[in-house]
Amino acid sequence: MIEAVPLAQIRLAPNPRKRISDDGLVRLARMMMTVGQKIPAIGRRLSASEVLLYEGQRRFLSAGRSVELAGSEGFEELKPIGTLCVILLDHEPTPREIRQLQAHANAREDLTVQDQQDQFDDVWKELGGLPDEQRILGVCDELALPPVVVHNLRRQCTLPEELRGRVAKEPSGDQISITLANQLAEMNATAPALTQAVGDRVVSAEHERQARDDFGAFVHRTVVEGDGAVYAQRIDEGAHLEAAQLLVDARRHLDDDGRERLGGLLGSGEKSLDTVLEELTREARERNAHVVVDEHVRDRASNGKFAWTLDRGRDYARGIWVVDPVFMIGLINEQMPKETVAGQDESYFAAAGVSDEDVAAAQEEDRKARAKAKRDRHAAASANLALGLDISAKLLEPTEAQVRAGCEFLMRLLARDYVEVIAFGAGWTDRDRQQPVGAGERTAPRSPEVIIDAELTRALEHRDPVRGLLSLLARFGAAFVLDPNGVSSSKHLGAARTARHLSEALPGGRSPMRSALWQLMAPMLNPHLTVASRDAFVFDELAGSSTVDLAERARERDLADVDLGDESASAIAA
Repeated sequence: MIEAVPLAQIRLAPNPRKRISDDGLVRLARMMMTVGQKIPAIGRRLSASEVLLYEGQRRFLSAGRSVELAGSEGFEELKPIGTLCVILLDHEPTPREIRQLQAHANAREDLTVQDQQDQFDDVWKELGGLPDEQRILGVCDELALPPVVVHNLRRQCTLPEELRGRVAKEPSGDQISITLANQLAEMNATAPALTQAVGDRVVSAEHERQARDDFGAFVHRTVVEGDGAVYAQRIDEGAHLEAAQLLVDARRHLDDDGRERLGGLLGSGEKSLDTVLEELTREARERNAHVVVDEHVRDRASNGKFAWTLDRGRDYARGIWVVDPVFMIGLINEQMPKETVAGQDESYFAAAGVSDEDVAAAQEEDRKARAKAKRDRHAAASANLALGLDISAKLLEPTEAQVRAGCEFLMRLLARDYVEVIAFGAGWTDRDRQQPVGAGERTAPRSPEVIIDAELTRALEHRDPVRGLLSLLARFGAAFVLDPNGVSSSKHLGAARTARHLSEALPGGRSPMRSALWQLMAPMLNPHLTVASRDAFVFDELAGSSTVDLAERARERDLADVDLGDESASAIAA
């Protein structure tokens, strides 16, 4: 039964939509005041003077706003809404039926991510006791959501309250995208402190984009620039890490629970834990001990949930950060040599049983030298691997000086390796790069050295280094799109003299480089040069599959190279 119910009699049932845009309510109120209510709400009459509204929350709230809006600016001729059309149910719906009614209505206007999270959380708890797969399907059925959305909501609900409240479908400011929220949720399962630190670092849309594009580099930068606020030690396979420094860092992040676990692990006995740790640190310094990271260590850290692991794809090794200081201290204690033993040498003298003290000392020195060389090699390899990660992290926000230096390097590289090409392109396109020839008005390019110096100076002095680089590249590209009819013979930069340099710099045929150069130059070309140059840069499939030597055919069509015979010559003369 449908009934027009006065607004005063309507009471809202609990609804997952708790965050409603005020602008949206005003727009809906205007529409309802102008054309009326298009879709009835759904409720149940509790008494003669009260109706409980299960579905139609926004229509009811907009009708209430119409009382305030009627007669105001922009609403001068509109009247307030006094009643709401409601389909009255003849029974009390179950909680499941109510959720389905509201989910159907909310599908017409998306809930905020936070409301969806709350709605998911309620249904997920209600389905407790079922296997996860059945719970997922149950949520999909009750909330009319696809599985991928439900899986995303499940991940988001594991995040700290502050982080999950910042998730948005179209993030801005310090909000985080659903993609980034999923990555943070996976991290949060093993590294909640690191998750919070990474989330706190996202304070702008640019930071959010950087984290999405290269999550590992963003995490690395968070740790490096965090001044030790969060514990996360990266362990790369083959690395030799200084044990004493690892102990200092790990001890700083030990909490009460960690100290209790560590006491049982180290078996401190009558000594205090701090005393044992100080002795271990002192021993590590004296022995110059290093922790050797191999595949076994990395697997132990990852499988035991002592570390956060970033899967970087099939072609790259996993990134692993140890986030449990107890694991690291235990590993150091495990790898610490318990006593100093002279290395056994398998040389001739050792096999012969030589016991001379000088020979034994030499053996010990040799063992130490080999051990030090091995540590140095591993340290160098670790430093090289760390450089790769540092490059990714630092280039998330390159400084203005870095951008200018990078552009200058490329400019000087171009100017060094392509003198004739750039001079040819600039010399025939810029009057300032030409000089008079003879007594007439004819001009020709200056010498290549003079032109390249002028072009490089102009590019380097440009206030925007990227545009300066592009200006030099454009002169390079101009060399390949000039109309040869406008290029005369020249001592330095004639077409014939420069042809070899052009061919070496950019060979003909289909190539990514030619395609990129065309993308750069095409917007600058006038119609005449576009038509003249296009075939040398743009290849369709038909042209690409042709077996005809077009260059050879073009030469055959040159009248200067074709013998026309006497009759043809006479006919032409006639």
